[in-house]
Amino acid sequence: MLRRSTAVVFIVAFAALFAPYAALAQPESSAVAALRHTLSGLNIDSPLEDLRKNRSRGDNRFVGINGFRCLPPGLNEKEIGLARKHGLRCLEGTSDMIEGEEHERLLSRAIAYATAYNKALLVELKNAVQPNQPLHPDALTRAGERQR
Repeated sequence: MLRRSTAVVFIVAFAALFAPYAALAQPESSAVAALRHTLSGLNIDSPLEDLRKNRSRGDNRFVGINGFRCLPPGLNEKEIGLARKHGLRCLEGTSDMIEGEEHERLLSRAIAYATAYNKALLVELKNAVQPNQPLHPDALTRAGERQR
């Protein structure tokens, strides 16, 4: 009987000691993995560079974030009609259900990227800027002031 109780105590102590590390070893969620993969294919620090590259290939789609439905951040209700006309490229792994701190961090980066990308694309489309024509540096500032 003494051996059995010693074994139980050992198992309980072992489990208590290493339980916090078990949470760290959990595999990342599929949403985190998908979003990490999606962001790896973007120039996350320079959405304008991605915009130039995409427009040079004739891709005038806005970038969408998934939630109840895919919507382009950075656009108001009236401007969303323009996004419908040109199309949306929804970023895989984005969601309105946050699956932990890492997903929240990646989602924040995705939203910031999509917002900057969409605002710049909106300015270019409204001003009929050709795909390979450089956008005037003050265009985004002027567009932001007009929206207020």
